Amino acid sequence: MNSLSASELRPTIERLFAPPSDIDPGPGLTGVELELIPQRVSPGGGRESVPLATIVEALESLTPEAGFRRLPGDRPSFTVGSGSLTFEPGGQIEYSGPPLPTAREAGADLRNVLGPLRSRFRAAGIELEDAGIAVPGAVGMVDLQQPNRRYAAMDAYLSSISPWGQWMMRRTASMQINIDLGTAEQISERWRAANLLVPVLGGAFANSLLPLPDGTRAASGRLWIWPRIDLSRTGFVLPSAGGDPVDPYLEFALGARVMLRGSGPDVQPGDNRSFAEWMAEPGNRAPAYEDWITHLTTLFPHVRPRSWIEARFIDTPREEWWDVPLVILPALLYDDDARSTVIDLLSPTETRLETLTETAALSGVADPELGTLAEKVFEVALDAAERMPTDYFGATQVSAAVAFLSRFTSRRLSQADESVRAGG
Repeated sequence: MNSLSASELRPTIERLFAPPSDIDPGPGLTGVELELIPQRVSPGGGRESVPLATIVEALESLTPEAGFRRLPGDRPSFTVGSGSLTFEPGGQIEYSGPPLPTAREAGADLRNVLGPLRSRFRAAGIELEDAGIAVPGAVGMVDLQQPNRRYAAMDAYLSSISPWGQWMMRRTASMQINIDLGTAEQISERWRAANLLVPVLGGAFANSLLPLPDGTRAASGRLWIWPRIDLSRTGFVLPSAGGDPVDPYLEFALGARVMLRGSGPDVQPGDNRSFAEWMAEPGNRAPAYEDWITHLTTLFPHVRPRSWIEARFIDTPREEWWDVPLVILPALLYDDDARSTVIDLLSPTETRLETLTETAALSGVADPELGTLAEKVFEVALDAAERMPTDYFGATQVSAAVAFLSRFTSRRLSQADESVRAGG
């Protein structure tokens, strides 16, 4: 059997960066995916993980009154409204909202689903933690709540590299903002701007305080963990200015080590070679197209193409600040002037993105350079929000972004700093 070639695989990457045929007439759609960490709270304030079965049972009891409908299949999942609830390997709840015409609608949908859900669980003694990592005081390492073949293979692979893969899978939570690619002319600029924003906004939204082995604290433990799970499949994929991201992403994907082979229920562990190495020396079995498609789902750069731009670098914010990333990212990426300003402002940092992201993870915006850049970026975004169509952002959303800038970024603080003062 002949192995695949890079030229045969390139069309799959082209499709990841292909704009839709029916471009939305407005600035662009906004989607949001938010993860929350279930923790049982003891009277003394201690926390421990909650078995996934307990969470699923509670959600099933809500089905008649709250519109949750469990879907068939071995992995528990629910539909609610136009979105869905699924579960990460450690039992984290993930709500994936639909792509909506405005950030205002995306924010309202998020609150309409998860706000009441948090209140119901809290009444039962379970906190759905709005933070980027399970609190350091939580008891023990979280079990693998979904030990299906895919997650078990991923867990074994990542554990062979460092202990941090288990932390990522089982104890972290993020807010992912999904942005339209735009027209063919806009794709390169939006992709470039999104990548350049990683350390600045990753630091600004740091909300996963983590004591590190050396005794220091990371403001965004989640962001600190990320490059330590596997450098071959994380980090940045950033072409030169004005360059097409397709070929760099193809090279990135081919260079990533194979975590999984096969697809669906028949998925098997990889053998630690890169996909390119597997193609060059197939051994007993040459890679098939389905292996490549599975492989693409195991790549975790900070910004990922999914036929839209998936910004993956923001810790789950506290509920009062959920709307802030929904203002800042769409304003910066959809407004032409804001996007151009951000690229000009941040392009000098391009060669230091990995280093700056490490600094953001450790210090948030307390770092002088990142703090200054973050304040400027927020100001650019708020100016852009005023130029956007009047109904694209809700007034309360913009007010929240202004308040966040005043309370945190302008004072060179993050939500993690408040966790320190609260004894977290």
